[in-house]
Amino acid sequence: MNDAFVSYAREDREVAEKLVLSLQQSGLTVWWDGLLLGGDDFGKTIDAELRRSKCVVVIWSKNSVKSDWVPNEVRRGRNHNARVVPVRVDDCEEPLEFSGRHIIDLQGLLDDAEHPGLTEVGNSVRGVITPLLPRASRPWWVLRSWPEFLGAAVLGAILYRIVVAPTPTPPPPPPVEEPGPVPTGEPTGTGGTAEVPATSGGTAGASGGRTEATGGRAATPGPQTPPPTCCGGPLGGLKPCSKKTCAECGLRECK
Repeated sequence: MNDAFVSYAREDREVAEKLVLSLQQSGLTVWWDGLLLGGDDFGKTIDAELRRSKCVVVIWSKNSVKSDWVPNEVRRGRNHNARVVPVRVDDCEEPLEFSGRHIIDLQGLLDDAEHPGLTEVGNSVRGVITPLLPRASRPWWVLRSWPEFLGAAVLGAILYRIVVAPTPTPPPPPPVEEPGPVPTGEPTGTGGTAEVPATSGGTAGASGGRTEATGGRAATPGPQTPPPTCCGGPLGGLKPCSKKTCAECGLRECK
């Protein structure tokens, strides 16, 4: 199967060669009479290739409009349901029966190796090979209008923010201050007064529950005299006396 059949007048062979080469380099399969071998039946071979072609690219010029072969090839290809892609290489006027179609301008092709019309011809042939899908049958992911593009862009930005963008880390907590050293009870200067913890049996130190310190040193309490014991009255037995002096005791047996 041929992607394109190129029809032209013998006088325009140089233009046809350049067009055929451009289509072949773009990946299309092209048949033209330059592929005829010696001894081939000219008419039968052309008819067979027209039947196998999806598109007929006809080169209209002042030479081809007067030719008998070019219009006949276009008619035969159209009868075989091939699409006709006309091009113009000079200021000619195409035959009336083929007018009313968009003609690709290839004037000046021989002087311009990168003529923009060559790309247009290739795209036109490809439009025959792989036609665009109708609007209703396009896949769901094919966008059709600028509001759809805008919506897709907004959705993409939201997904990027959720999935890709890093989450900001919270600031570190303030440093915790460590407690200072516990006071040892020793004064920082000379001649001061320091408090010392009380021991069992009362408060250490002089009167008022404080110990006077001279020279910056706290006085150490002396040994305490155990309280006197008594007989315990009618219950008998000795036990510590709860009175501070013997005069306060009402028992005669107090020792």
